[in-house]
Amino acid sequence: MQTGEWLTISDISKQLGLEESTIRFYRNKFEKYIPFVGQGSSRRYYAASVEIFRFINQAFKKDLNVLEIEEALNKSSRKESQKDILEQQKSLLASVSAVFEQVQMIMEEMADVIDELNRYRLSFEKKEQDLTARIERLEQKARLPFWKRWLGLS
Repeated sequence: MQTGEWLTISDISKQLGLEESTIRFYRNKFEKYIPFVGQGSSRRYYAASVEIFRFINQAFKKDLNVLEIEEALNKSSRKESQKDILEQQKSLLASVSAVFEQVQMIMEEMADVIDELNRYRLSFEKKEQDLTARIERLEQKARLPFWKRWLGLS
């Protein structure tokens, strides 16, 4: 849905140089094609609605009848829907691309973390081997008779 300035029937009639009664007539005949919010006298129209009213006015000036104008508005509405769908698809594609890039960055960071963890693991394995060897030497010394340990004869 469009955003921006909200307009009254009076605002639209001034912009188009038409009587308010003419704008109301167009609104009543083609209400389903004219986006608005609110009810009754608090009803407001999107700024883009001005172009719809302008189109309707020009169509009547070309002697089109209500059915022909509705058909033209339907075609225009379908085109707008297709444009909206295309824009949504482009937006979704951009979002997916952004997520994909983030996933790639996370995977690269994870690979770096895994490499670092492997370095730590190798370092710890080396320290474990060193400590195991040292413990074995100390255990061997502990099995020696007291007097050999005391004299330093290992």
